[in-house]
Amino acid sequence: MNNFFVKDSYFYPAILVAFFFISYSFLLKKNSVRYSEVFFGFAAFIVLILYYPFVKDEFQKHFFLSVMAFVFFYFYAIYFNCCYGGLLNVNIKNVSSVFYILIFLCFVGAAIDLPGKNTIVYSEPSHLALALSPLYIYIMLKAKGFLSRLFNSFLLLALSLFVQNLVMFYLFVFGWILCLYFSRFFYIKVVFLLPIVFFIVISSDYFLDRINLNPIDEVNNLSLLVFLSGWERAYLNFIETNGFGLGFNMLGYYGEQGVAMDKVFDSSGSYLNLYDGGSLAPKMISELGLIGIFLLVLYLFFFFKLLGKAKAGAISNNEFSFSFSLYAAFSIELFVRGMGYFSILSVVFFISVLSLFRLKE
Repeated sequence: MNNFFVKDSYFYPAILVAFFFISYSFLLKKNSVRYSEVFFGFAAFIVLILYYPFVKDEFQKHFFLSVMAFVFFYFYAIYFNCCYGGLLNVNIKNVSSVFYILIFLCFVGAAIDLPGKNTIVYSEPSHLALALSPLYIYIMLKAKGFLSRLFNSFLLLALSLFVQNLVMFYLFVFGWILCLYFSRFFYIKVVFLLPIVFFIVISSDYFLDRINLNPIDEVNNLSLLVFLSGWERAYLNFIETNGFGLGFNMLGYYGEQGVAMDKVFDSSGSYLNLYDGGSLAPKMISELGLIGIFLLVLYLFFFFKLLGKAKAGAISNNEFSFSFSLYAAFSIELFVRGMGYFSILSVVFFISVLSLFRLKE
């Protein structure tokens, strides 16, 4: 059985942190908690914990732990929103400080040549890019003036080239496209941006190797094979299950393996990213089938709806702009590089959705 919840994740630390905040809420902010939600959340979680010892099958235990984690993380997002007023206290100064500190630490980690691609904060640059994504999007949207945006984006671009990470480079481009969308002459400016992006890509063998349009049989890069494997298995499992899916968090335990994953094993000697699908969208399609596709379409529908609302003037609201940044950053987890359902971005995504709903009310 995959030891995701025991060794390779932040599941137990996250539980401890969450319980700390929930306990603090009960002690000091009782009036701000809606007790029906508190009761339901704790009751559901306690029932799951009490029932777990009776689950004997190895795969059922994994499924059960996955559901338990999802329930807990979802209700933690509700508690955070109820008890701490959502994201009211976020401001550009605080977010920028965290962004610059993370960037600085990563440059230091890369400069002293730590083992692998360790960046001090994260052992993998892709995970760092996911953590930076909401911060970067927010400061790009709220920065005053072109030079400020240019400076922030240059830092991220330099880091992506320094540590050689395509996800970070994608974030650099994505942040600029969002900024240009809120300015005049969007399409003309994008036409000027594309040659710059193209020049950077063709100037780097690292990026070129990962943007390969050849058939799977001719692809040799492991990162690209892992990404393609997720989508290949999403298609194969969708067809194999007639659109019903394999079951929540069951990718890698059941279902088709595909040509790309076989090539990953041949090249590396192990089934890399067998359980997370490379990114979250293909994992959802593999496991949830038509429901997964519906949820992805729903996400994109509200993304463009929020984009229109932001352009209409809502971006000037500080809480809305940060909530939107969290929501937009989750698209990278979905379609570019994901760490499964229980990553930090997944938790803050729930918080952003609840915050946006509260603003709507």
